[in-house]
Amino acid sequence: MTNDRSYEVQQSGCPAPEDIVACLCNELDLREKAAVEKHMETCASCRALAAELGASIQALKDCPEEQDLHRDLTDEILKKIPQDAWRPDITDGPAGRFQFSFLLRLAACFVILFGATLVIRSWMKVSSQASSGAVAVAHTAKTVALKDTRQWLASVQEPSGRWDAVGWGGKKEYTLALNGLALLTFARNPVSTKENASVVDRAVKYMLSCQRENGLFGEETEGMMYNHGIVTVALLETYAITGDVSLKASLDKAINFIRKQQLAAGGWSYANRPDATANTSVAVWQLQALLLSARLGWEDQDYTIRKGLRWLGSMIDDGGQFGYDRPRNSPEGTVTLTAMGAFCMFMASETEASSSSGILTQLKKAIVSSKLEDANSDFYRCYFQASAFNTAKTKECDRMLAKLQRSLLAAQERSGNNAGSWSPGDRWGSAGGRIYSTAVAALALELKP
Repeated sequence: MTNDRSYEVQQSGCPAPEDIVACLCNELDLREKAAVEKHMETCASCRALAAELGASIQALKDCPEEQDLHRDLTDEILKKIPQDAWRPDITDGPAGRFQFSFLLRLAACFVILFGATLVIRSWMKVSSQASSGAVAVAHTAKTVALKDTRQWLASVQEPSGRWDAVGWGGKKEYTLALNGLALLTFARNPVSTKENASVVDRAVKYMLSCQRENGLFGEETEGMMYNHGIVTVALLETYAITGDVSLKASLDKAINFIRKQQLAAGGWSYANRPDATANTSVAVWQLQALLLSARLGWEDQDYTIRKGLRWLGSMIDDGGQFGYDRPRNSPEGTVTLTAMGAFCMFMASETEASSSSGILTQLKKAIVSSKLEDANSDFYRCYFQASAFNTAKTKECDRMLAKLQRSLLAAQERSGNNAGSWSPGDRWGSAGGRIYSTAVAALALELKP
């Protein structure tokens, strides 16, 4: 399927065909699978497509193994040659010799073509096996790395459910945001959520204990919307996996707080003050929370979401790059901001007819044109690049995601007390510490190319 076709499907509000296939093959998580199935209940065209795809999948499963691939075909070839071709009277003379020669050449060509087919098919089989083997090795390496990460995070979680951001090199004012990122490493995988249920439960209880009556998670500080947006996303992801209804009331208040903090222009800032200016870095987390909640059944959010997405779209310049608070203004560079904005736009396009296919195509070109730098230099950038590649759904983006993940695997600590974590030596390490670097690296590693 071409990328243009994928965009048309997504823009129509229907899931992409590959998502329907993944649903039929049980390759989606519970939340994603439920969303696709719910859509197909009311969409006749998607039900018909699912039926066709299901039949094709079953037909492939029913195909017998090629047990006689190398059988001798001499008898079968000879049977195709007319019997009178062997008559001496026919083969005598120039015309007869020509006819017999032609038949022999035809048979020889058949043998050669069949032999070539066998060679090609054998090569394709070996190539496919080699490719599958490489994918299996990569998958195994990621599985082991993520298991080690979760073990390390579980080992440093306090009995209260808190991860001590300051104790691991981060800043106190970002404690809740860092705890939200740590929770996300467990909450985005149904298996890990179940296996680490006690870790997740303690983390959730700690975060809920930090919620104020107005819905805000944490204190009213300069960076409060970073803390609030990330924690809200983490709790929504947890709710999606666990179905824990006890989270609903707290999430209602958290989502309502985000809506109230939206600035008149449509974006969000660190704090809602009269002189506040919206910026992409903060706004993306709030939009993620709103989009996730809409998928999970929260209603009456269309206006807030569309207003936010319009503002986000106004940050894009002619080259598809995002600015910080206006186009072409990116004090810290455009790569991370562009990945953040593109990820949010791609995420919105799965459920919202909010962006034209032209804008999405432009954003795809922008994210693949960005150079992949060493993972150690900026884990936050890596996480959003990985997220953008993952939601863009193109072969080139899959290739870049796989390359980025190999870089992350190489940077993970493999021995000592911090085995399974990542050293906070990047540009944001002094603000986030080891909890930050480990959480965002693991989140990028969890995504599937």
